[in-house]
Amino acid sequence: MVDATTYVPKEWQFGTELKQQVDQVSKPNMSRALAAKAVFVANPDLYEAARSTCFYNNRNVDHIDPDIAVLKSLSPMAKVTFQRQRNVEREMAYWSNQEDMSITDRIHAAISELMWGKQP
Repeated sequence: MVDATTYVPKEWQFGTELKQQVDQVSKPNMSRALAAKAVFVANPDLYEAARSTCFYNNRNVDHIDPDIAVLKSLSPMAKVTFQRQRNVEREMAYWSNQEDMSITDRIHAAISELMWGKQP
């Protein structure tokens, strides 16, 4: 007789095998943060090129954060300049991943938990 707690139906075994294959493929050998730091430390010119690309991408400021917008002592152009600088710093922090987990990593972890249950 098969114990109900250890029995896994045949059709569920495919899902378990698929999960193991997905986990094996989707997990990188190195985190994005470690990879970015290794590349940027090895080549400071590349860091400056990435930073200038971020400035170019953020040249048009479409919103100003509330904490900058309420400053009455700054001109509108200064507010735009400070916001552009903040946007560049946010983008560079994303690529060097100074946070423990980026938003995409948190989303991936949440979806993985929903699909496969709590992982050890």
